[in-house]
Amino acid sequence: MTSHRPRLALVGAGRVGRALGLVLRNAGYSIGSVVCRKASSARDAVAFIGGGTARTISRLRAIDGDVVIVASPDDAIEDVARRIALLPERFEGRTILHVSGSQSSMALADVKRRGASTGSCHPLQSFPTAELGATRIAGSTFAI
Repeated sequence: MTSHRPRLALVGAGRVGRALGLVLRNAGYSIGSVVCRKASSARDAVAFIGGGTARTISRLRAIDGDVVIVASPDDAIEDVARRIALLPERFEGRTILHVSGSQSSMALADVKRRGASTGSCHPLQSFPTAELGATRIAGSTFAI
């Protein structure tokens, strides 16, 4: 029996997004889209993670990932979900998670209405830098 690991996409690649991307890539997950507001930030994140394709949210036409991790600032999650929901693609069978500790999964309501499974998965860990955060994730508790 062949095991299929989902392809991951990251939206928001600051400290948490970069740390998660690096740890998950090192664990054998394939990274698809890495989406940021600025192209330079997306390129820097792809270089840090060691995989993925840099994209900007303003020019996003599709998102390459079976599981999309939204690691944007808390106050941007609903706007990110709205922008993703406008993409002309299928959402059934896809999972979209955000990592905010202050927002419920209702912040992803727009993509849920399009058929995506949604949720919140917050690491109970500080991320003073992406590098340090990546070393701290192993063994951390996640609130779901």
